[in-house]
Amino acid sequence: MLVVANITMQFGAKPLFENVSVKFGEGFRYGLIGANGSGKSTFMKIIAGELEASAGNVSKETHERMAYLRQDQFAYEDQRVIDVVMMGHDDMWKCMQEKDAIYADPEATEEQYLHAAELESKFAEFGGYTAEARAGELLLGVGIPSEQHFGPMSEVAPGWKLPQARLRQQNANAKAKERIADLQDFVRRFSANKSKAKQATSRVKLIEKLRPEDVKPSSRQYPWIRFDYDEKEKLHRQAVEIENLTFAYPGSERKIFKDFDFTLNAGDRLAIIGENGVGKTTLLKLLMGELEPQYGTIKWTEKARRGYYAQDHADEFKSNESLTDWISVYAHATASEGDEIETLIRGTLGRLLFSGDDVRKPVRVISGGEQGRMIFGKLMLQKNNVLIMDEPTNHLDMESIESLNTGLEKFKGTLVFVSHDREFVSSLATRIVEIRMDGTVINYPGNYEEYLSSQGID
Repeated sequence: MLVVANITMQFGAKPLFENVSVKFGEGFRYGLIGANGSGKSTFMKIIAGELEASAGNVSKETHERMAYLRQDQFAYEDQRVIDVVMMGHDDMWKCMQEKDAIYADPEATEEQYLHAAELESKFAEFGGYTAEARAGELLLGVGIPSEQHFGPMSEVAPGWKLPQARLRQQNANAKAKERIADLQDFVRRFSANKSKAKQATSRVKLIEKLRPEDVKPSSRQYPWIRFDYDEKEKLHRQAVEIENLTFAYPGSERKIFKDFDFTLNAGDRLAIIGENGVGKTTLLKLLMGELEPQYGTIKWTEKARRGYYAQDHADEFKSNESLTDWISVYAHATASEGDEIETLIRGTLGRLLFSGDDVRKPVRVISGGEQGRMIFGKLMLQKNNVLIMDEPTNHLDMESIESLNTGLEKFKGTLVFVSHDREFVSSLATRIVEIRMDGTVINYPGNYEEYLSSQGID
């Protein structure tokens, strides 16, 4: 039993939440939902003991161990992969660190060595001597090859660091209407059949309860996201041309791309798809110039102005500067002559649902979804005619995803994006590139449904 009693969390003048009490019973699965910035991650950190609440307490049974999966999959880039897995057993890991520190200290006392012996016993009880082997088996089970186990996390593809389901919540009214249609069809077919009459009557009653107009609308808000640019900057014909691209990471024998040729036309909306670890993020970094190919060339048209939404942008939000100060840098850098800067800053933040005291918060405390909205604000101000986006729906709530979807549908420039969200890809892509683990790259000049059909996939 996990018990949360009278938890209050306050960062500024207004509490994020207050007097929260709940009991989590054994065997149940609980989902924590809410808009970006409402305090979900903060609440989880308090439960996990990572953050101290302003008031209240969290308690669990003494024999219970808690595992905590953080939102930031890039938090352990310098750690060995196998060590990160073993950190999952917190008590064992702390025990190992403490005893190893004693053995590594040339000035350790006899008393410390006696303590190390006690720690060895505890380490054995925790299963520490077989932990590395078991961690290796787990890594192989999720598809991470043994040659990466003792290397740094930075060498593991982003998708393998935090596998996650990316299923979109469907519209409640649409579901209600579908259910009503099914029930009405049953009533029409069987109301005259004596053996089915009672069932038909019960379904009539269900129809009366399932009226879509009775579904209460969400009180959550939608940010306003639009990516406009000056028509004079519009690209014509080709946006980028790739010739004979070959790339492999230093020390790796696997060539992610070999003699890859590709041309992206202006106005295309290209979805890059494929399994985790095949090289999708690598291709975006090559397009952005963050990585250099061993061979071949990537040539952007002269007028191309690229905006980039990286999968990991945590480094941009480590400072104590306020949301206003953070966004003002981009407002000043991109403002046109005659623009009222303060109005532009307030308007941009307001469209992204930041107002009142929120705009004075330090950027280091905002949630992953709020970070995403701030990056969208930066891109909106930059007025790029090419957008390159790596998993832009990660950490976003449903309303932000839908707003982003609309903004990209209305974007008249060139779009290149990576996503595992099938609905998101289907609604946007006009071209598909699939990268496969064997190095094959499939370039398909059509939308996602057409591509799936061409591959014999429903």
